[in-house]
Amino acid sequence: AEDMAVQTIEALAALDAIEKVYGSHEAFRKEGVLFIENQTQGAEQSGVWIGIKEPDDRLDELLKVLQLKVDAGEILAKPIYFYRSDYAELDLELLQEDVLNVLKPMQSGRGSFGISTDTKTGNIEITHDFLKEEQQAELRKQFADYTINFEQQGRLVAEPGESTTTYPDQPFTETPSKEGMYVMQVDQEKML
Repeated sequence: AEDMAVQTIEALAALDAIEKVYGSHEAFRKEGVLFIENQTQGAEQSGVWIGIKEPDDRLDELLKVLQLKVDAGEILAKPIYFYRSDYAELDLELLQEDVLNVLKPMQSGRGSFGISTDTKTGNIEITHDFLKEEQQAELRKQFADYTINFEQQGRLVAEPGESTTTYPDQPFTETPSKEGMYVMQVDQEKML
């Protein structure tokens, strides 16, 4: 209930205030970050966090706008947090593009990946099924000022000449595996 209240009351009030002070959410993305935390997702306290990269007079104006809403009883002040951020949302987006430009040639047309940056920490998150240890080390070297977290999803893509099929240790079992997928039917044009 508290998560829902923060999302529908304080978060909307914070977004409205940001748009009023900074002109738009897009303009604010050049100045800071905004995120919501929920107790249902493991946060200790439901809340709206507003990080400003280089605070200026607009922060004072933002505080005044929100304080008027608190004084009028429209919102609670407790779930709204301000802090100095090392980056803005746009910085993180540009960082993702830089990582993408380095990562794409490593893919060599095989495998898949995803890139994101954590709004709270600024860490680079990469999911993949093809990056070898050397490639991960190269990415860490090129982006040494950032923490990069790699998560391999599934089996690594087979190298040219390697089998793309994984066979079980025992060809038959009476205990179905819960890992992977089952091939139920193979036709000339499709597989179920």
